[in-house]
Amino acid sequence: MTIKPNTLDDIKEMTLENFSSITDKLNIDFFRRQIDVSFGELSRLYVDGEINIAPEYQRFFRWSQEQRSKFIESIYLNIPIPTIFLAENKDQKWEVIDGVQRLSTVFAFLGVLKEKKENNLKLKNLAVIKMLNDKTLKDIPEDMQRTFKRSTIRIEIIKTSNADYMKYELFKRLNTTGEPLSLQEIRNCILSQTNNDLNKKIITMAQDELFINFFRVTNAKKKKKELESLILGCIAFSLIKDSSKVYDVSIEDLVTEFIVQMPNHNNEFNEYNDKVLSQIKCVIKLLTEIRDTDEKNKKIKSKFFVYSVMYGVSTLHIEFDKITKDTEKSIKDKIEKLLNSKDYFSNNSFVFSLKRNGNKFKIAQQVFSNER
Repeated sequence: MTIKPNTLDDIKEMTLENFSSITDKLNIDFFRRQIDVSFGELSRLYVDGEINIAPEYQRFFRWSQEQRSKFIESIYLNIPIPTIFLAENKDQKWEVIDGVQRLSTVFAFLGVLKEKKENNLKLKNLAVIKMLNDKTLKDIPEDMQRTFKRSTIRIEIIKTSNADYMKYELFKRLNTTGEPLSLQEIRNCILSQTNNDLNKKIITMAQDELFINFFRVTNAKKKKKELESLILGCIAFSLIKDSSKVYDVSIEDLVTEFIVQMPNHNNEFNEYNDKVLSQIKCVIKLLTEIRDTDEKNKKIKSKFFVYSVMYGVSTLHIEFDKITKDTEKSIKDKIEKLLNSKDYFSNNSFVFSLKRNGNKFKIAQQVFSNER
């Protein structure tokens, strides 16, 4: 799979002299419209499956009960609420780009949230409408229930032919409320829609003790989906077949490009995704064995080194679902050879820039192909 720059990447290279052509560069049928919708109508659309708040790619309730309660109180007080942004899919259903916390809170208060344990939200610590404290929607008078359901919020619906990249950019820029999402959570936003089977497999792998033990990600980083990010990086670098295709971007940008362009390669990837995942598990197992023989060796824990190994191993074209002990030993020997390579470690900064360290991938390729 070859990772290529896309239209928005071209724009990053534009100068002031040719900036006037940016409109042509972004000719992607970008369409947007604003409408005011009642919470009652939004809840019906959600129940009917017309609105997807995608729990796969967002931490479902980042807001505390008090924050949710105050948001409901704000609606009753007619305090202005920020616009909710939705992306329209090809099937004309809507995905929430910005506003999941607000909509989830409303749906929980109305008792229609698909995560049923969050339903029937009981209001707490209200400072103004104190008579609603410790009450759910069912506990308050019917006229107040109707008032809430008839209250409106402005939504902005966005539709574009360049859906996947634009969706990523919109989600990254528009996610405005609550604690900011991590880069990997934003990637999950895209991956869950473009290849949810792979997304689920990555989530499962992140719960595997093999990966937890090797990467030793802290609990705080686990919450930010750091382990999923590392596994996704392993997949991306296992699929880059030519080091000359590694562009002048950071590692994280390259992994993001991999996600954004996944729809263009889904058929290709689905043919051998299990083989790639088997390769990654095998390599992590071997890296763990090497690390355990020398806990002081920090080089093997480097993200860049792990990705270099994944890239080097991918050039061997091994059937990892049928791997033998002899083949495992051969790979392990090559990993140790790369680990002891003075050329590879000549630049010890390991800044995650592919321009500065791209040569390391060539060295890894040479080591695994027995060219050095």
